Amino acid sequence: MNDTVNMGNRIAELRKAAGLTQEQLASKLSISAQAVSKWETGASFPDISILPELCAILGVTTDELLGTAPLKNGKEEQARETAKPRRPFDKGALFFGLMVLLVGLVFLLDRTRLLPLPQGISVWELVWPAVLMGVALSLTLKHFSLFWLALAFFGLYMLLLNLRVITAFLTWGVVWPVLLVLLGLSIAYSALFGKSRFHVESDCHGQKKKTYEAKDGYVKLSCAFCGMDEQPSGDAFMGGDISVSFGEGVLDLTGFRSFSPGAVLKADCAFGSLKITLPRDIKADLNVSRSFASVEEINRFSPEIAGGALRIVGGVSFGSLEVSYR
Repeated sequence: MNDTVNMGNRIAELRKAAGLTQEQLASKLSISAQAVSKWETGASFPDISILPELCAILGVTTDELLGTAPLKNGKEEQARETAKPRRPFDKGALFFGLMVLLVGLVFLLDRTRLLPLPQGISVWELVWPAVLMGVALSLTLKHFSLFWLALAFFGLYMLLLNLRVITAFLTWGVVWPVLLVLLGLSIAYSALFGKSRFHVESDCHGQKKKTYEAKDGYVKLSCAFCGMDEQPSGDAFMGGDISVSFGEGVLDLTGFRSFSPGAVLKADCAFGSLKITLPRDIKADLNVSRSFASVEEINRFSPEIAGGALRIVGGVSFGSLEVSYR
């Protein structure tokens, strides 16, 4: 078992040193990302038939991969250095930060009278549409969505309107149905085509808006204004608590060998998307409230191999919850 775990750690370090995600390595080997995850957690061992190709991709010999020979030319040190978490360049976070900076400068210049606003225009008339536009564009850069894009344009429209640049006024009675239509189109697009081709993997490393813990079969995941993709594993899943706000959360529970009877997963999602993957023999018992949101099951549960059930409770507002089986 220790040899399998050690090899899994070695594969993970070499994969990260090669600049590959689990999905990219799986694609090169024509296997599932779950298979790669199981290798790296020590749950399984690569089939001997794909070892040569795996070694070629990772740039090592078979002996080096198996641990019977040391990695040469500093590969081991390079793998360990590369495996260390690094803060990715986040366009969405950068844009949001610049927007907050701009709002702060507007307040500062107005309060110090260095650049007073035109007569009849208050700071708040500029702040709230600017913040709305910044948040929506930040989320659009993370995960393309017609709904977020529409909110960004609405924020721009209200900003120009409050600055008296334009005079055409759209009533709320027109605006909210348009937003609902765009939200519906966005959810329908995701349901029909899966992940958007415009999706850019993003993270919030080092920020307090992201937490994850998996201990003793209990999983806790929380993210806001960012994306998370976690694949916990263990003997038995006991329960969990997931919260996603203005972002995307992905939780793959197929790494657990069993699910405790009466296990409950609390899932709350607001202005974002949450995707949960269960083993094909575990039925999701959905008891989730929804408000302008989509809640659906895909790939469907297989009753002929039923092994238990997982109760999922919580609520989804202005977003989507997707449960799939594998």
